[in-house]
Amino acid sequence: MRPFVLLTAAAALCSSSALAQSTYVSGLTNYLNSLNLTSFTAVIDKVNGTAAGQNVFTRLASGKPYTLLAPFNPAWSGVNPFFGDDITWLGQTLAYHVIPGTLDIPAIRTSPNHTVAYTLLTDPSLVHLLAGQSQYIQFTKIGGATHISNQNYPSVIISTSTYQNLQVVIISTVVDLPPATSDLLTLASYPQSQELTTLVSLLPPSFLSTLSESPSITFFAPINQAFIDARAAGRIDPSTSPSTYLSLFENHIINGTLVYSGSPQKNYTSAGGQEVTVGTGGGKDGGGSVVYYRGEQVANIVYGDITTQNGVVHLIDVVLPNPASNPAAAASAYSVAVATTTPSPLRRRTPSRLFKPPPVKAPPS
Repeated sequence: MRPFVLLTAAAALCSSSALAQSTYVSGLTNYLNSLNLTSFTAVIDKVNGTAAGQNVFTRLASGKPYTLLAPFNPAWSGVNPFFGDDITWLGQTLAYHVIPGTLDIPAIRTSPNHTVAYTLLTDPSLVHLLAGQSQYIQFTKIGGATHISNQNYPSVIISTSTYQNLQVVIISTVVDLPPATSDLLTLASYPQSQELTTLVSLLPPSFLSTLSESPSITFFAPINQAFIDARAAGRIDPSTSPSTYLSLFENHIINGTLVYSGSPQKNYTSAGGQEVTVGTGGGKDGGGSVVYYRGEQVANIVYGDITTQNGVVHLIDVVLPNPASNPAAAASAYSVAVATTTPSPLRRRTPSRLFKPPPVKAPPS
């Protein structure tokens, strides 16, 4: 009889936990409706019965502190109606709007620096980071307002409130899911791509693929003006070979490590096996983030911390001048990535480029 008793007790415990979670979600939706976030609660209702939704709501109902980014109603009018019925996309989007812990809004850094927060998004079709890291989201302050960084349309924090263990942060847009690195560089719908057309024209297709498939990369992407300057200085010219460009661009990548702007100076090994130093100090404004080779400042990060599915991209104003290659050093650095991750499945192209701008005005707080 003992196994039966144990099974009965386990079933009762499971039933009690499910009831508590259901009660929590019901209370949460009622609370969000009271804030006139009815479009968001409609999304919650749609994903509540899915595995992705249950994973999120189990966390929220645990009693531990979480932050919920809740788009106000006009934000959802900017979503293509096709995706409103895409349960997979809605589940991924919900997970990307939940941050473990309480977001310390007053401590968020001022532009051009950012504050990084990890979310509950772990879907391998959208996340290819080392050691099981979840996908991250970034915030910055501009002119007194707190923004979610690197969105196709301005996304600001409107107000905050509290539901039990949950910090509810009302925001002005639905947060875009991160793009593949190759999409960020090549698709015209991503504004940064307009500054990278020269770079893309010089990258072999296989290199673009590698940029999207390598886990936890940091890529320093030279803007168009950087190539104009490099040609004027004689560092590159029409006779520069594809192999030289390949070696050159490998030294614009740090494998296996996410390096953010505003960090203290630190040495890294590039995918070309060369030492590169990144950190604050110097820069055009005297306090920006810069890239060094052999102790010499060579480039400024002019637009940093762009989130992608497998890492972070920084736009820089100089083509880094080192085409040297050290395969042994590169292999040693890359071994960290290979040893702590598994090949990812084909990743999904995110639909954020199909968003249209929501109304600019936010409702009264």
